[in-house]
Amino acid sequence: MTLDSVAGRVAVRIVAHPSAKRLLEATGPLTATSANRSGEAPVTDCEEAARLLSGDGEAIEYVSGTCPGGSPSTLIAWYSVCDSTESSDIEVLREGVISEREVRSWLTRRI
Repeated sequence: MTLDSVAGRVAVRIVAHPSAKRLLEATGPLTATSANRSGEAPVTDCEEAARLLSGDGEAIEYVSGTCPGGSPSTLIAWYSVCDSTESSDIEVLREGVISEREVRSWLTRRI
């Protein structure tokens, strides 16, 4: 999982891609942004994503190439992490490659 800013909040990104999973296994949790601004269509070209996310004249470094695209990652708000330690519920902010049902099933097994 990675953390992502969504409309001024923090969301947990649920990843399914094997490379992303290996990276997280090696590093633990990461803080990252999307390859697009909230509400805009995903961008698959790394140079274009860096250009769109750059602000105030500061360029974002990138690796040349394109992503294969497809379904985006699933984003959730996990309230026991972000808001209250008394709530273990989640809100699916964007259902992507991993369904809400799969996320809730995983959460039920962990609590």
